[in-house]
Amino acid sequence: MASAADRPHGRLLLAAGFIGLVLSWSAIRMTAQITTAGIAGVIADQGGAVIPGVTVTAREGATGFARSVITGADGRFSLLELQIGTYTLTAEKTGFAKYQQTGFGPLGPGQRARLDITMAVGTAQQTVEVTGVAPLLQTENNVVRTPVYQDQIDSLPLNSRSPVELLMQQPGAQIALQYSAPGSGNEYLGFNFNGQNYVGNNYMVDGTDASVISDNTMTIDGGNLVMASVDSIAEFDTGSQNYSAEVKGSGGYVNIITKSGTNKLHGDAFEFLRNTVLDATPYFATRPEQLRLNDFGGTVTGPIWHNKTFFMGSYEGQRIRRPTPVDLTVPTAAFRATVNPVFSQVLSYTPLPTSPIAGNPDIGTFISSPSAAIRQDLVTARIDQIVSPTDSFFGRYTINYRTDLEPTPYIGFSNKILAKHQYLTLSETHVFSSTLVNTMKIGVDRYYEPLKDGRQNASDFGLDGFTVPGMNIAGGEVSLVFAHTAASIGDGLTWVKGRHTLKFGGSYWGAIMGRDQFQSYSWTFQTDQAFAMDQPQSVFSYFGPGKALPGNHYSDTQQGLYGQDDFRATHDLTINFGLRYDNFGLMKESRNRIENVVDNPLGPFRAPGQPIYQRNNLDFAPRVGFAWLPFDQNHLVLRGGYGVFWGGPGSLEAPVLYQLNEIDTFNVTNLDNPNLAYPLNLAEVQGILATFRRKSDA
Repeated sequence: MASAADRPHGRLLLAAGFIGLVLSWSAIRMTAQITTAGIAGVIADQGGAVIPGVTVTAREGATGFARSVITGADGRFSLLELQIGTYTLTAEKTGFAKYQQTGFGPLGPGQRARLDITMAVGTAQQTVEVTGVAPLLQTENNVVRTPVYQDQIDSLPLNSRSPVELLMQQPGAQIALQYSAPGSGNEYLGFNFNGQNYVGNNYMVDGTDASVISDNTMTIDGGNLVMASVDSIAEFDTGSQNYSAEVKGSGGYVNIITKSGTNKLHGDAFEFLRNTVLDATPYFATRPEQLRLNDFGGTVTGPIWHNKTFFMGSYEGQRIRRPTPVDLTVPTAAFRATVNPVFSQVLSYTPLPTSPIAGNPDIGTFISSPSAAIRQDLVTARIDQIVSPTDSFFGRYTINYRTDLEPTPYIGFSNKILAKHQYLTLSETHVFSSTLVNTMKIGVDRYYEPLKDGRQNASDFGLDGFTVPGMNIAGGEVSLVFAHTAASIGDGLTWVKGRHTLKFGGSYWGAIMGRDQFQSYSWTFQTDQAFAMDQPQSVFSYFGPGKALPGNHYSDTQQGLYGQDDFRATHDLTINFGLRYDNFGLMKESRNRIENVVDNPLGPFRAPGQPIYQRNNLDFAPRVGFAWLPFDQNHLVLRGGYGVFWGGPGSLEAPVLYQLNEIDTFNVTNLDNPNLAYPLNLAEVQGILATFRRKSDA
């Protein structure tokens, strides 16, 4: 056992290492090395005396990956940065029978399993073999994790084939943003943990960021297939409280670990089908829902070079066809004959009634059921390379492509959304010694989404919208292009020193976001007769006379550092100490147009180009916790912890506050201009518009 003098020495190492990193690193977003596992324990003889100099080896059965350590004077061993999987462990020393345990696992990301070994006196030709699994209890730290393993993923009936449904199995997780039911193909996928703000969450694939920055969600415009195909997932890991200092954020985290290849070729193919024939009739409906859903794909894993290089490839496609019932009130042919000819174009896109309304010759009912089509394709490819006993590497690339086409009841109009999400992870692990291991990760995340609501190929796109009481008129065209790119680099060092497991690390994260947006004018008429005579009450523009939001870019950077000490105080008590520092930076905008009030919503605005909020440079986050097995009860663990957790200012698109300061919204009424008429004569209202404009587009 380590002497009492070792304990302050370990804490001094923690402090010195953390100060050294502060001086030499600029770092971020959550780069905790939570994609690997570890095994620790003590080796003793049958009399209870610890045994130094024992060679302990862990070998993963599927890939042949192996790592060895030698126990110290106190009989302790710690196997660091192990790939997730199921292991065979051996312990060997001259004068003792060889100890071998098979089927130890599966080990999950962030798990540090404990295995105390008793060796019997004997010869090297003798083997004591044990078959078992890793303990389900996490006895080495205070973190509360709820992983879902591959066999559980394979067995769970996931209606929408979405990893989101795995998240909803976690204690404390609930939907924070939703405008449709999960599985519909159009849901918002924002979540919170234990009531915390969803913008403080982290969504990762293989330990690097993969969230959609615009709203900090897992969504790709509400698609079912997000982040990774269910069949390509080795483990779905979440955490919601008592984080170590490795973890940034004030909410929870989701970390999807993708499968790696093995020494054997494996594959699967699938097709999931839902349609009207198979669906039951809802309780309040008279017929089954008119839905056709096909979900198909497959995953292949295998070796490229035995025990060295492995691959994984996955594809999943989803096709959803769903009718959208429409019931409109539209003008009749007789009424159209009385309408001012300036509206002939908009009326040509407005359908005629399919049935009359008794007693009203001006309007009729139009009933239709156009079918919306959703197509999504998700591809993942991964390569793992065991370079040498001291170096290993993996790279994973994912592209998620989605197309929505929803026809509207107006002739030639439709709502079309394209979304493409790509993310890349590169990771390298180097073993300096059996007690010192380093992992570096690089991540790139790219999202692109153009949207167009109206006539998709019209050269004169931008038809105005019209509000007429009791009547639906075509128009109101909108387009938007949104994109972001984020990149991160992070490094984590793990050092075992006696009873201390020390971790130091940090990373740097930067992102840019661009947005172009167009929205046509919106006209309001008090009556249908006022519409017929072109006598509007008002015209409104959200984006000024040009109907467009000027193109802009936001940028943001975040840095963070951490130091962590997991101290094994006794054989049944582990105490966790940590300190994290985050610098969330200041959001910037390329045109220096965003503003914000100084103190309150009615206060003065900051000058253009000035920071829109005050940065806090003192975001230090201490963490302390414990894990205790009371009275040597291996089936019971008591955990506790305290920590300070800092979150960022929100998403990059965040909220309307930033958008409203970039536009010249106006609303001109017939009181402002008695000659107001469609189409808008800008020359007549320039003086009026000047009263709305807070700044020019120059």
